Amino acid sequence: MPGRASHYLCISCLAALAQLKRQLPKILLEVGGTEKQKRSTSRPVVGRMDFGDAWGHQQGSGWTAQGHRCDQAGLARAKGQGRQIGERSERVQDYWHFLRNYQEVPLKDFDQQTAPQVLRVSKLDDETFQQLVRDGVPFVVDDCTEGFRDGAISDFECKDFADRWPSGNMRAEYTPGQYHIYLKDGGRTLGAVACGSRLPANRGHDANVIAVFLALNAGCQAFRTEDSQQRLRNASGEVPKMVLDHEHPWRNHEDSMHAQSSGQRASHQRIELFQDEKENPSAKEILLAVGGGTGAGTGGSIEMDREIIRRMRYQDKLVLALMVAVYFVAIIFTASLAYRAACNNSSVKFYADPRVEPLMIDSDDMDDFLVTFMQPPKNIQLSVQGLMPIPVCGPAGMIDDDRWNALLANLVEGAIEWQGGYYRHIFSFSLDLSHFLVPSGLPEDGSDTAMAGLADQDLEELRRFLAENTNDLATVSMMKEVSWDDWEELATNIKQKIRQGGFEGLIHVSWKNSEMLTVYKNRTWANFLHMSVTRVLLGLSILGYLWYLPYMWLRQRGPQLQPRFKVNVGIAEYWNLISDKISERGFDPDWYTKVHPQRKNAEHMAGSRKIAGPYIWHVKDEEPLKTKRSVQKHWRTPYFLEKSLANRMEANESFEFWFSLAGGGTFSHADSYCETTISMQFKGKKRWRIQAFPEIRHHFNATAFGDEQIYGGRQHVPWTPETEFTVGPGQCFVFPTGYLHETFVDPDSNDQQCYTASTYQFNHPRQVNLYRAFMSRFSMSHYGLGEPCLEKVESYATLLQETRRFLVAPDKEKMKAEAARVMKFIDSDGDGHFTNEELYNAFAKKNAKTRKEILGRGDFRYNWIKLLSPEQKDALTEEAMGVWVEDALQYHDVDRDKKVSLEELAYNFLHWNVIQSRSERLRSIRTRDANGWVQEALKIEKEYLERFFCENPQACPELEELERYGQHLSSSKKASKAAYRKIQSMMSGEEGDEVLTMVDRSSGNQEARRVSELRSEL
Repeated sequence: MPGRASHYLCISCLAALAQLKRQLPKILLEVGGTEKQKRSTSRPVVGRMDFGDAWGHQQGSGWTAQGHRCDQAGLARAKGQGRQIGERSERVQDYWHFLRNYQEVPLKDFDQQTAPQVLRVSKLDDETFQQLVRDGVPFVVDDCTEGFRDGAISDFECKDFADRWPSGNMRAEYTPGQYHIYLKDGGRTLGAVACGSRLPANRGHDANVIAVFLALNAGCQAFRTEDSQQRLRNASGEVPKMVLDHEHPWRNHEDSMHAQSSGQRASHQRIELFQDEKENPSAKEILLAVGGGTGAGTGGSIEMDREIIRRMRYQDKLVLALMVAVYFVAIIFTASLAYRAACNNSSVKFYADPRVEPLMIDSDDMDDFLVTFMQPPKNIQLSVQGLMPIPVCGPAGMIDDDRWNALLANLVEGAIEWQGGYYRHIFSFSLDLSHFLVPSGLPEDGSDTAMAGLADQDLEELRRFLAENTNDLATVSMMKEVSWDDWEELATNIKQKIRQGGFEGLIHVSWKNSEMLTVYKNRTWANFLHMSVTRVLLGLSILGYLWYLPYMWLRQRGPQLQPRFKVNVGIAEYWNLISDKISERGFDPDWYTKVHPQRKNAEHMAGSRKIAGPYIWHVKDEEPLKTKRSVQKHWRTPYFLEKSLANRMEANESFEFWFSLAGGGTFSHADSYCETTISMQFKGKKRWRIQAFPEIRHHFNATAFGDEQIYGGRQHVPWTPETEFTVGPGQCFVFPTGYLHETFVDPDSNDQQCYTASTYQFNHPRQVNLYRAFMSRFSMSHYGLGEPCLEKVESYATLLQETRRFLVAPDKEKMKAEAARVMKFIDSDGDGHFTNEELYNAFAKKNAKTRKEILGRGDFRYNWIKLLSPEQKDALTEEAMGVWVEDALQYHDVDRDKKVSLEELAYNFLHWNVIQSRSERLRSIRTRDANGWVQEALKIEKEYLERFFCENPQACPELEELERYGQHLSSSKKASKAAYRKIQSMMSGEEGDEVLTMVDRSSGNQEARRVSELRSEL
């Protein structure tokens, strides 16, 4: 039999084979590849990176965005401290639009010629760049791509993107025919090594593969050895074979002075050591043994050593018992925390599995239940895959074909096994069918649609469940099945069309025609048992899982419904939609040549012309890592981001590409990014209209300002753009969080071709002055309710103080005392102010605890840190310390004199206290009744408007508007429920069919309408 040595060598052979798999493409190309091929297989280098974005926030003349009084003299001083912008004489503050002074211009009166011009800069220095970003000033950099080397992605045309990355997920935002395109390569590569026709023509490459494999195999055979004669020996048994005669092992009188070998002596001693053990020792003896010492070595006699071993045994048992006890106490404690987390005060009664679809309902009415959960399935797709077989080419006589083919398939990156063969993935795409789904048996008049598609037996079972079932763990299982007559004919047409284009591989067409949706009861016990942490804890307890499985199997039962749906489009009609987009390379390889006008809106700058949505390629989070790294090799970072390691990395990891044809554009919307954003134009000219984030006075105005939502008076504020400008090739627009914007690739100034741009974010510095000024409105929008934007600036607003200190009811004196305590800690020279240096010394210089806290609460632990070397991580830490200190100083430096006074710190602490306590009180309303929740929320909002917004509560239009709206909600149960659902969904960070507030500007009446209803009226 082979010995251990041969066993380890064979393991080494397997490791060498794995290494060969990684290095084989490079080896083959080094032997016979072209220079171009050699260059293309070099290790991807993280390219230069890029980022940027911001513009003017509105800090009121005398009032901030929160309605708090500011220091008038401080603002006056701030206006005189601006820096020069490049060669321009304007100051940064000249581009602020102050909240209370800015006069909104109705859209019909908007004039680009008279509107304030956007700030344009070139040769942007680092100091100016950082201040613009901190102040939230939007600006255009005219020389954004200056210094980009050859091969930069800014030189690529749309066709270059399509040719280089044919399987990229370039997704159309507004696609004709109501279907969506998803182009994926599943993590596969199009340049994988294979044999036969797919290998390079030079036969030396095949020989190299075989030669390396044979060498490794021969190595295993050559180094195979027999069993070693030298075995490990245990202490009490085997005696060394050579003992010198003159060596006498240790003896004593009890052994009758009889010489023994060392092995025999050890064995004999071991037997005696464990003799005379009491079977039932007393409690006193056990306690003495547990508490007694054991010494650092043997005792010198059998009795002493026996006593020491006895003590060690009892102590080991006690330690083991304590460890088991602590283990189960930790499990029980964690379970109690999980149970508390499962408790909620939501009025929701049923919710769907969020992994399938985030649906919920606060009623047990059967019609409401069916309307909510009987929606057509969302993941019904027609999938097409192109595979190329890896042909058998094993060397005759050495190894059978199947094993050789399997070996080579493992060496080929991207190879897959399917139906007994090995294939290389070439392309794949899926066509979304969800927009064509309707319930089976739908009445022609459209009546009673909620119950269509369900059998009478299922309806009766569901009715009994909703009315009578009291089992908290009971669920409703809905297996949604979809039928499509003659879809095989469509599959045949797709295969023929692709083969006609010259594709010789295997084409697999399939479609997913079912979806399982499970509906749960919103009960504490049920939520607790469904939590993943509960299952983990039960698994760790071992016995708990033996109880959990049968318990859930027995209790988690309920109606099993089978809703029926069908694809409501004929095969011929659907084929006409997709036939001209299918080729031998997959779906729509010439997508960049087609423009599909979709919708128009009179308030958009395109006017009466329909605009086409752009194609968007989300490389950052929707592509395999290999594709992302391939694109990064061509990525370049603007010069003004180069100084910051964090900005280079963030830009390099967050980019996405926009491909627009003449006539394309986007409707007005606010992005959800918490950081500054850069839109870098590569080709063509794009027009922009922008507007600072509108004022939100109370939570009933809360909105995310999604696509088109601000048009047509649908919100509490109108679309009133501040300015319009054009961004051309090589320029980039840097804009801050919250800026509403719409774009248009005007056919009058662009040829009929595809134009490219890229959008990405950067991290340093933070937009601290913008956030301070817009904190109130951000807190009542998706930035504060659903996104973690306010959490990202908490460390600046609180200077790392405990969060709970600011969740209490607003108290000016308490906040002043808190500010005095913090000031005393930071102000080292006792002059009543702290500077950048004092702040750095207090928090970031040598205090490891606060440095770690800055990295965590300051949101500096970026997800790309793992890509950095140890030296780069140290450099990033130092950069983060400097950024945090300067940002924190500027956040509190209201009068911009580069130092923070006690009054400024106390004011900002109170400011943050007001914002956080307002949000916390709203979230802590316990009632599940929608009307009761709304009435309680109205009281809270009225209180905060009176105390912290209205100059004179007796004559405050904003307060009067809220009171009228409250009367409207009180008179309409439906409106009250809609308002409750909207705010709750925003607090949960949910997306979907948002409920909007329709305001009658003459009467003040408001009406809640869903986005789907409004769009159907367009």
